[in-house]
Amino acid sequence: MSHVRALSRGLNPVVVDSSGLMSALTEMTTRLSELYGVKCDFQCDQMVLLAGNHTATQFYRIAQEATTNAIRHAHPTQINIYLNCSDNAVVLRVLDDGRGFSANDSTPGMGLRTMQYRASLINAELIVTPLASRGTEVVCKMPL
Repeated sequence: MSHVRALSRGLNPVVVDSSGLMSALTEMTTRLSELYGVKCDFQCDQMVLLAGNHTATQFYRIAQEATTNAIRHAHPTQINIYLNCSDNAVVLRVLDDGRGFSANDSTPGMGLRTMQYRASLINAELIVTPLASRGTEVVCKMPL
């Protein structure tokens, strides 16, 4: 039964309530830290309320893909996820301290294409950039 519950939770990870996305991201970071031994933190300084569960789920799946890509390809020791409202937009940021990627990489992988598609479903902008020091930043910004 617990296995079935875990599978069903994975199908619809964001509970339909005011703190659903924040709770789901908190749970995801805890799970990632336990499974992969990567320090993973979630920070949300203010309550972020979204119009619908569909939008919250897309944000969650983008964060999930960004963290999974980092663990799989960049081998980070730290991943930070930030969620906030600023400048009339909801902003999700995922930063890792892994080995990053070259800005010259012209062929996006399936994970990047999936994140871009999910962002387009909610009329959001997705920006993925290598960090100057080390790692990658994924930003998904949706106007309110």
